[in-house]
Amino acid sequence: IACEVTKNATLTGVISSLAWTIDGDSGNSRHSGMVTQLSKNEKDVTYTNCTWNGTITDNTSGNSEIAGFLAHLETGRNKITVTNCTLSGTIYRPASTGWARVGGLVACLNGSGTKLIIDGLTVSTRITAKAPQNGWADSCGGLLGYGWKDTTATFTRVTITDSTLETDRKFGGLVYKGSGYWKLTEGNGITFTGSNQFTGTSAGTSDNGTPSALLVSTAYDTGLYLEVLHNSF
Repeated sequence: IACEVTKNATLTGVISSLAWTIDGDSGNSRHSGMVTQLSKNEKDVTYTNCTWNGTITDNTSGNSEIAGFLAHLETGRNKITVTNCTLSGTIYRPASTGWARVGGLVACLNGSGTKLIIDGLTVSTRITAKAPQNGWADSCGGLLGYGWKDTTATFTRVTITDSTLETDRKFGGLVYKGSGYWKLTEGNGITFTGSNQFTGTSAGTSDNGTPSALLVSTAYDTGLYLEVLHNSF
């Protein structure tokens, strides 16, 4: 839909169903079913009643950031709002020498003071990220994201249903790595229904060498405060 957003942007009722394949040696690349990157301070992106049900296949040998709604943010004091949206697309990243920083919703939030507000999101995403060929590229994202740094995130009415994450890399069920303050709304935060599967050589284990977790696997050096209220999960 957009390669780069430099002003406030509102997407309403957008359905992204494109199936596309990226081949070759692309160096560092970013791919998204909606917006590739947000690159200005204090700008907002709002998604309302949007659906991503496309397919992104990345066969490149370089480093990749891949997501359904937003692949990359590097700036400060941005706000991303997601209301009554659906993620049902597919991301496929085969074995490669580069990163597999993938997430169904938002891959990488690398800025400062970011706000992410989710109120109504149904996720039935399929993500495959096969074995890395370099030790420094040994992590994958989760069904929602890869790395959310210095982010204040609120999760309300998020439903994970019949989703699949297949990877031979370190992973987080929803997000691999984060910092800031994340809150699951009391009585109405995140719900897992149906048959959700996490498979691969790292699935089912969690230690210092291969961390994994259902919500978020690990934190940046500044730490992550995760508030899980009564009946919110």
